Amino acid sequence: MAHKQIWENFLYEERYMKNTTDSDILAIFEDDAVSCVTNITWSLHNEFSDMTTDFLYLGWCHGDKPGKLPMCTHAYALTRQGIRKMLPELDVCGSGIDGQFINILRAKVASWRKAKYESYGYSLLPGFKPSGGIFKQVNTLASFNYHPWNKTDRH
Repeated sequence: MAHKQIWENFLYEERYMKNTTDSDILAIFEDDAVSCVTNITWSLHNEFSDMTTDFLYLGWCHGDKPGKLPMCTHAYALTRQGIRKMLPELDVCGSGIDGQFINILRAKVASWRKAKYESYGYSLLPGFKPSGGIFKQVNTLASFNYHPWNKTDRH
């Protein structure tokens, strides 16, 4: 599970770094994540400068309704504190990472939010719709990850 290894490395490196804090941010971008905004620097600065949650979806699918946990892990960020909360809950032999995130966040182990509309909705590149965040997942093939959808989550 690559995500888990990246998280563990982020925590491990603090042993050798000075001035680390619980609010340090780790951003994860999978290889199929593409920016859909005209000014990615501004969008990320807007999100990270106001990051008061443990976990932040920078891109998502199947979660545009307010308060609904989205699917997809192609672009997200989390704080060092968020990693400490969520890491013990990850199961390398369990379901896909998407499903595990949903279960962990539904259990309120860590706080979460989606990127603010102002970070992507007004500066979209041509061809992108104002839903799904700052990053889109370009690989639209069927996923082999666990997706615990029910009728209330789909839209």
